[in-house]
Formats: sequence, C-alpha cells, structure tokens
Amino acid sequence: MFPQGVSGILEHAVCTRADLTVDCHGIDINDLLIWYPQFQRTKCESRSGKLQTYYLGATDSPLRICVYDLVAKLKWENYKKHT
Repeated sequence: MFPQGVSGILEHAVCTRADLTVDCHGIDINDLLIWYPQFQRTKCESRSGKLQTYYLGATDSPLRICVYDLVAKLKWENYKKHT
C-alpha cells in the first residue's frame, strides 16, 4: 500500500476504466433498437435465435457498450454450474 494511506492513492492513482450500469426492468432486449454511428456491432444469440448480448465498439476501443439480458446470463451460469 501507499505509505501516505488513502491520500497517497488519490494523488498517484490513474483511472484506466469506468463502468456504468443501467438496469431496465420489464424490457426485452429484443424490443430495443441498439445503434450508434460508425461503431462495430456484434450480436450474440441463443440457439433459438433470441438476442442475448449486443456489443457496440471493438474490443480494443476506448469506448465499448454492452447490452445484455442479465436474467438469461444468470440462468446460463447457474445451468453450467449445476450440470
């Protein structure tokens, strides 16, 4: 740690990433129009063809937006954990 404690962290820290989360209850990701000009777009769909995750921006881009169905993600993770 820093010898100066928290004040030392604040003086020397560099922010390299910031995340923003917005929860939209009762909205199906398939009902959204997700678009931003000149951004690379990537869709991840389930086997049934239902949209589960949508990315705007490249993986190495300084700005990347990810829209996903959290309930579907948690169900999948729970399924993998118990099978």
